[in-house]
Amino acid sequence: KLSIIALCSILSVPVEQLPPALQSNWPQVLDGILSNFEGLPIAQAKRKEMEKMYNIGSDDEDEEDDEDEEGLSALESALAGDDDGVEEEWVDDEEDVFDEGHEYLEYLAQQASKTRPDDREDDEESEYDDLEEEIYFESPLDDLDPYVIFRDVFAGLQQHNPASYNELTKATTPTQQEFIMNLIQTADANVVKAAAAAAEAAAEAAKA
Repeated sequence: KLSIIALCSILSVPVEQLPPALQSNWPQVLDGILSNFEGLPIAQAKRKEMEKMYNIGSDDEDEEDDEDEEGLSALESALAGDDDGVEEEWVDDEEDVFDEGHEYLEYLAQQASKTRPDDREDDEESEYDDLEEEIYFESPLDDLDPYVIFRDVFAGLQQHNPASYNELTKATTPTQQEFIMNLIQTADANVVKAAAAAAEAAAEAAKA
């Protein structure tokens, strides 16, 4: 998305004001825009999948933490000899049987603590926090529609600087021309959707 917007901003600059390297490769700017548009839906789908995975992982982590805390609490209660603990069941057993059970509970407690090393927990939490920040980071680009930006810049170039427009599009293939038309149609549809959403939001606000 950022690449598309950056390349579109180059299109809005008169060709004579561009560096010679860009002037001689002017059609490649359009190629870069189209290439990025081809990959945009894939990138957006991957981002949604990451958000879905994060939300599911967050719920599972909370459940696992609750289960771990309950298990450790039960072990601690048993080791402390709570009235409701497992020691009460062994009151009538021989003392050596109790000792074996007590040692086993201590062993379980040690194993439970080994399954959650502090260093590993810190690393996992750090990676998860980084992922959360990346997914939910709010960027000024979030509110920008690259399709609409491309449509407006492309149409403006055609209208106000036909020589630059002709130089830009002289090497486009029929497939690219069709793709450009699809991008423009998508932009038009997005504008209609945005207007409808704004009208609906205004109506809801008026009711409130």
